[in-house]
Amino acid sequence: MRIHYAVIGCLTQALLLVSSSHADVMITYSNPVNQGEDMVLTVAGNRAAMNVPGPSGESGRMIYDRGADKLFMVMDEKMQYMDLEVMMQSLGGLSDMLAGMMENMPEDQKAQLGGVMGNLGGQQAQPVAPPEITSTGETATVAGVNCSIQTMKAAGNTTEVCLASPGDVGISNGDFAILQAMMKKQAGTARQAGQMLGIQGLEFSPGELDGVPLRIKQLTGPEAGTTSELKDTSNEVDPSAVAIPESYQPVTMMGG
Repeated sequence: MRIHYAVIGCLTQALLLVSSSHADVMITYSNPVNQGEDMVLTVAGNRAAMNVPGPSGESGRMIYDRGADKLFMVMDEKMQYMDLEVMMQSLGGLSDMLAGMMENMPEDQKAQLGGVMGNLGGQQAQPVAPPEITSTGETATVAGVNCSIQTMKAAGNTTEVCLASPGDVGISNGDFAILQAMMKKQAGTARQAGQMLGIQGLEFSPGELDGVPLRIKQLTGPEAGTTSELKDTSNEVDPSAVAIPESYQPVTMMGG
């Protein structure tokens, strides 16, 4: 399943408000990868979920349990789920094993394998500078809501985002608190995995954006020309969207 990480990165930074107010909500964005499928964020109770369909019809959900501070990848078609902390532990064990195997290899073989395996073979990912955020001073209207346009430059890529306040979108601060926790957990896990694999990634931190993205447009980079827009928010939420059925089997790796 392919996840549009530029969109996820922008959403991560938008979830900034913490409050005791809470009302379950479903937030729908257009999918820049597959325009026939929407991306959906859901909050129900103390859990949040992100559903991002892939380009070939795969389905999957990222579920965050705030009480346990745990993140799960749920693969509904396979009736499986994965605790991402357990996955990272398995990945770390694999890294240690490969590093041990490579220790006595000839330097040319070690360099070749390390280039393929990244930090699983002992290679370190290069740090990436934080994104540069600039206000354009322009505004737009998306889904009937006014928003201010900003550009974000990071790792040679430029993204345009149109930001609005959560209240203007009709989303409670309590729901944003749960979504913020999920996104921060997801971003931290992605960075950790990137370090293990020797993969560079965008470095985001909370507070870099000061609103809810109503439109996310990739101006340069591999996804140049793609756009995601807020389509709808609703308080009619299906609790099963944030649940893992008891019949699903736990796995430690994708396809495991």
